[in-house]
Amino acid sequence: MTYRILLVDDEVHICQLIQHLVNWEELGAELCGMAHDGVEAYEMIQSLHPHIVLSDIRMSGMDGIDLLEKIRNAGFDCAFILISGYRQFRYAQRAIQLGVIDYLVKPIKKKELNAAIRKSIQALQEQEESRELAPDGPHPGRKNMEVLIHALESSDPGPMSSADLARRYGVSLPGRQRMLYAKCITCDEAFSPEVLPLLFNHLEGRFQENGWFESGFCARWRTGYLLAVSDLRQPNLSAIQRQCQTAISIFPNWRVVLGACPLEETESFSAAANGARRAADRHYFSPSEVVFQEAAAPVRFEEVVSNRSLLSGAMQVLDGKSVGELIKEDLAALESHHSAEAVFAYAAWTIDAMNHALSAFTASRSGLKGLQYLHRNELLEQLYYCSSLRVLGTRLCGLLEEKIRTTREAIEQLENKPVRIIREMVSQRYMEHISLYDAAELVDLSPVYLSVLFKKETGVNFKDYVTNVRIDSAKELLRSGETINRVAERVGYQDVKYFSRLFTRVVGVPPAQYKKLYQ
Repeated sequence: MTYRILLVDDEVHICQLIQHLVNWEELGAELCGMAHDGVEAYEMIQSLHPHIVLSDIRMSGMDGIDLLEKIRNAGFDCAFILISGYRQFRYAQRAIQLGVIDYLVKPIKKKELNAAIRKSIQALQEQEESRELAPDGPHPGRKNMEVLIHALESSDPGPMSSADLARRYGVSLPGRQRMLYAKCITCDEAFSPEVLPLLFNHLEGRFQENGWFESGFCARWRTGYLLAVSDLRQPNLSAIQRQCQTAISIFPNWRVVLGACPLEETESFSAAANGARRAADRHYFSPSEVVFQEAAAPVRFEEVVSNRSLLSGAMQVLDGKSVGELIKEDLAALESHHSAEAVFAYAAWTIDAMNHALSAFTASRSGLKGLQYLHRNELLEQLYYCSSLRVLGTRLCGLLEEKIRTTREAIEQLENKPVRIIREMVSQRYMEHISLYDAAELVDLSPVYLSVLFKKETGVNFKDYVTNVRIDSAKELLRSGETINRVAERVGYQDVKYFSRLFTRVVGVPPAQYKKLYQ
């Protein structure tokens, strides 16, 4: 067996150093990925299911201790090695409480690093042996069930016949079974994630009340529950679905759909489980149905969608309207294939494409460095619960269009900031000599670029803007009774004749005549 290792450090060169220090072949390990902050690491752990995680403690977004705590709460039992540049016992103490395998201090030493990985592998092997020695029985332990569900998420879960299930996980499924997948969906385009635990608690309570599931196999998986029902009893799937729906009837706009796939003793459990899940996913394309017994044939979205280059281009110029229209066209093309995998692969691609477009803006504008990227896994999870492809499309378009809108606003505010600074400066120093070059130096922009930006924002060029501010102040002083000579001096003009001509040109009357109007 090859053990997959994920490296996590916000410094790329540290990840690369660790990669070179590990004796991969000798340890029987492989690098499955590198993450550079805790949020990215958690998403990769969910998708890659590494056996071992080597993580720095101090990182932006989510530090190593928070990452370890989050994956433990989520049920992941991968071995965890923490790395820190600080010898602080409080870190080590909390790490020990969370079950960390080892705690290394920078600078990292090759011998200590490989020893920590070897120790982690040994712990994983001992854990596997304890599972194999566990007695077979119809009701698998919670830990074994969690391990089985995590194995299903793997790209290569390995052999999973009935004998493998009993030996490795304590799951006994004799004879012919039917795998069922009960999935919760909603017609609401947006919903509070807080409702999900309540939904699943009601469903699980109903499963425990009835006698359908003699095997005792009932496990939360992705957006629903995976169940095994003896086919000898010929369960009425519509009746099961109705009971599930009754269990969640207190939640408006939510319903349960059911997918089914047969399982023989010699067949692959993982294939049957995924078949049941894919069958349930057909609800996206047949939203009026509630029971599905046939999974759609696989299809690649790249073979169906032809708008990808246009969509990428619209994202790069932050054209939200075009992005929404192109996504709806693409989903309409995918609809006839009834493949949820293709739809979600496409949705993942659009989110990645949007993040790629955002990266161009953050790279070219220092003020946008803090712009938040879209979290692909979190957004996809929201889409999983959509009741139909129409609702899913509306939700996906809404998420991307909202991101484009907020990004455009951030860019506009960033571009307008220099103008706001200069206008404030002019209001305070208009009586002094202020040139475009002085203003450009203040906001660290070139005079040419500032000139274009200033006129775009105010409608006038910089020189005329300063003149207008001075004349407005002069008008106020004249109305208060100040002499023309004094007014000219106070607004920044030493030549009274020049001031009078300029005032007359801007206001339409000489300053003396303007003053008489208010006496």
